[in-house]
Amino acid sequence: MSDKNLRLQVVLNAVDKLTRPLKVAQAGSKELASAVRQTREQLKRLNDAGGQLKSFDQLSRSLSRTSTELDQARLRAQMMTREMSALESPTKKQTAALETQWRAVSRLEQKQEQETRQMAEARAELYRLGISAGGGARETARIM
Repeated sequence: MSDKNLRLQVVLNAVDKLTRPLKVAQAGSKELASAVRQTREQLKRLNDAGGQLKSFDQLSRSLSRTSTELDQARLRAQMMTREMSALESPTKKQTAALETQWRAVSRLEQKQEQETRQMAEARAELYRLGISAGGGARETARIM
């Protein structure tokens, strides 16, 4: 009986020696698959962050343009108001032009408020992704 046990032990040791590299390779393969999955997830997050940063930059430029347009529209409306107050009896056309100008100011104010809210939301999203919105080009370079 001991001879059979010895043979069985030798066979099991041989099987163990032959399958050990396969088991090690299989474990390494699982680790590699996990690492690849994590890398893909990180790349997706970085890609999302890059898109958010680009959107933030575009929104920032748009808000700057809107602010400039609003300043110009207000100045023009104020100048028109002063000119109208100097007139004894402004025409309907002049009054309508002044009202149109003030409506343009109001629309630009609403647009500026909306863009400011969107900027705050975009800034919060970037912060959630771990990116400083004030970094601009530096943060873009860090992502890319």
